[in-house]
Amino acid sequence: MTSMCWKLELVVPAQHGEQYCAALEPMFPVQRMDVGEHTGLGHIYCYADGEPENGAVDDAIRQAAATVGEKVPEYDLVLLPQIDWLANSQANFSPVLAGQIYIHDNDHRPHGGGKLKSRRPAAIEITASVAFGTGGHSTTYGCLMALDRLAQQRIPPPGPILDMGCGTGILAIAAAKLFSQPILATDIDPIAVETARDNIYRNGTAGQIVAVQGPGYAGAQVRRAGPYGLIIANIMAGPLADMASDLDRHLMPGGRAVLSGLLVDQERQVLAPHLHRKLALEARVIHDGWTTLILHKKRRGGGRHRLRGRGRTPSA
Repeated sequence: MTSMCWKLELVVPAQHGEQYCAALEPMFPVQRMDVGEHTGLGHIYCYADGEPENGAVDDAIRQAAATVGEKVPEYDLVLLPQIDWLANSQANFSPVLAGQIYIHDNDHRPHGGGKLKSRRPAAIEITASVAFGTGGHSTTYGCLMALDRLAQQRIPPPGPILDMGCGTGILAIAAAKLFSQPILATDIDPIAVETARDNIYRNGTAGQIVAVQGPGYAGAQVRRAGPYGLIIANIMAGPLADMASDLDRHLMPGGRAVLSGLLVDQERQVLAPHLHRKLALEARVIHDGWTTLILHKKRRGGGRHRLRGRGRTPSA
């Protein structure tokens, strides 16, 4: 896919990065933020295939700065050269190893090159796309490590699995490689859903995963396929906190949730509403200033018997 691409860069305090990303998202659907290990600053990179309307970027950044009560930051907006961005992304792809999960493209397949040891069976092939999730970002990596932790501890989900905000589908595919439960992957972005479906088919998991477009927990498929034994949500701190009651309602007793997309400083914001609903913090994965939480919804009465799956198989 060859196209013109606009790139915006700005540096803000990391704890306020979410507000700036949210304000810019209508104009720049592809975003990432890197956090300086010692500076506490977030370097935000935003991309769009069309030039923003005159003054729209200034207005969005000014509004975000007013919301967090700080000086309006400077930014750079440039038109990048006209190249094949998907091919360029693929050429710069670096394989990721997260526990027993190996993320690779078609140039780094484990067979023939000896790159994948036999004790690491979960190989996932991902193609370049504009959807979020290739395993390289700390939030995706944290989720992969959390799933690997559950698998290594032999804690299978007691029911179906939900990947909320699935992006490329990488986390749903990883869950399919590690667990035998049916999986529903959902995203509000139709491009993400199409990308996820391609990756699901490519990795031979189409019989286990159904990917659908929908409005989060309000989606009909999400409501029908639950309750869930495992919910994975790699989104942003604000939505995670807002959806705590929805997560609790859709997570079956004995189930677990893997939550990411939050900075270390945002952990309390996300954790508090979930603890209020009696979910317990089981573990956390911290990587490059980002936190992934593993929460456990304990069964009432403290029973020790493992609850068998009773959710419905997802359907498109």
